Amino acid sequence: MMKFLVQLLILLIAVATTNAFTAVKPPLSGIIARSSAVVADPTTTTTALNVFGTRKSKTPTPEEEKYWQGEWVCKDCGYIYQRSECAGMYFEEQGVGFRCPQCSGPRRRYAKKVGDKVGT
Repeated sequence: MMKFLVQLLILLIAVATTNAFTAVKPPLSGIIARSSAVVADPTTTTTALNVFGTRKSKTPTPEEEKYWQGEWVCKDCGYIYQRSECAGMYFEEQGVGFRCPQCSGPRRRYAKKVGDKVGT
């Protein structure tokens, strides 16, 4: 009987120490167990509700923001600068040696066109 009690005591000590060092698995991410019911955690949801208004339009890229989006007009002949005809470059990217394709006027003779006014 004494041998049985010693073995039982060793077994209880082994079980007690094993459970103390066993890592407990955390509950699933975003799940909280409450009173035998599993409920989703409201703070970890990824659903976006766009209730008010409409989606915002595409924001201009930083490259488009630093260039004039209106028209550039040659003050000498009225030629309107077109990117497609000038190697796809914005007017501001053109170097000092750029000339008007129509009248060969220098780059400094171009002006911004706002509405019906040129040179504002």
